[in-house]
Amino acid sequence: MTPLFPVAINSWFMNQLPFVNRMKMIQAAGFTQTALWWTTDSPDREEYPAIVRDHGIIVESSHIEYLCADDIWSETASVRQDVVDLYITRIKECARHQIPLIVLHACHKDGKPGPHKTGLECFKTVMQAAEDYGVEVAVENTSNTDILDYVFRELQSPVMKYCYDSSHDQLYSAVKGELLSKYGPLLAVTHFSDNDGKIDCHWTPGHGIVDWKLIAAKFPVKTYRGALSLEVGPAVFEKDLSPESFLQNAFQQISKIRELILAEYTAQQGSESSGK
Repeated sequence: MTPLFPVAINSWFMNQLPFVNRMKMIQAAGFTQTALWWTTDSPDREEYPAIVRDHGIIVESSHIEYLCADDIWSETASVRQDVVDLYITRIKECARHQIPLIVLHACHKDGKPGPHKTGLECFKTVMQAAEDYGVEVAVENTSNTDILDYVFRELQSPVMKYCYDSSHDQLYSAVKGELLSKYGPLLAVTHFSDNDGKIDCHWTPGHGIVDWKLIAAKFPVKTYRGALSLEVGPAVFEKDLSPESFLQNAFQQISKIRELILAEYTAQQGSESSGK
């Protein structure tokens, strides 16, 4: 039986290493799941799922292209269509490799001139394709939460889920952790990382200013049954660490967060059983 809140890490934590080596290291560090980088930057991506599974690791999700995310709000129909076609291609690829969920961004920087109904229709088309192919789509919070709110308010689909990025929340949200309260029932994947409050550093938790106790308190422990997944890479001050040491530290830090979340789960279970 899979334990409650297993831990995962992004497969691209050190892209300079061969993919198979990364999987060996991820497995040895204690992670049981991983997320795949599923873009044109990984031309051999369709070989990845088999390699992951050969190492006894679960493919949790894939992250598709994000730099083009603002184009879905473009005023030019051909630009919007290119993004829709790309997203549907990724959905088909992931369905073929039995990857259950893809992560995409509702916008990249600001999503201008959106949000608007034309862009929303593009999202509807993408979600319909995801329904047809049996793949869930988790929309990640980025710099413009107004666009995220618009998409979730105006579009309903059984496959549309939420991806919580702690670093983006720290940088761009006025009230930290509020997104977990708002979209907790739709949460399907996490991108946990830390930062200095200035840039999206993708530091391992514990190196920055993200309040992990607050995140644990806001975390939807009643409904979430996925992995607690890191999206991290070595910081400049970790440049002398071996990949193995980096992963060991990452595993220790996500395990600490897991303990906080498990404690919240236990507390809520106790309150329910006592009728409080």
